[in-house]
Amino acid sequence: MVSASSNSVGSEMLRRNHITLTTPPDYSVFDARFSRYRRLLHFIATRILGGPERADEAVGNCWLSASRDPPWFEYDGAFCGWLVRVLIDEALAMRGHSNREESKDNYL
Repeated sequence: MVSASSNSVGSEMLRRNHITLTTPPDYSVFDARFSRYRRLLHFIATRILGGPERADEAVGNCWLSASRDPPWFEYDGAFCGWLVRVLIDEALAMRGHSNREESKDNYL
């Protein structure tokens, strides 16, 4: 039997961790947090990819990857760090794909 105090502790944990049990997921909170770091992400992608054109695509890919199943981070710093890691992975994959195509064109 579950006591009333353990039930209230469970619901308090759900509130504290911002876990919701609704479907479909609400992306407005995620999008608002992502938008806060869009300029930083674009700057980093521009540095990795060498231009703003491909950086826009990398930031878009980052949003798609990150929004699929975003973990909840209580602190913005942790969220930002996670987004930067997702973006770096996307940008390096784009750069690697581009380098392979260039080398294949040179070979042919």
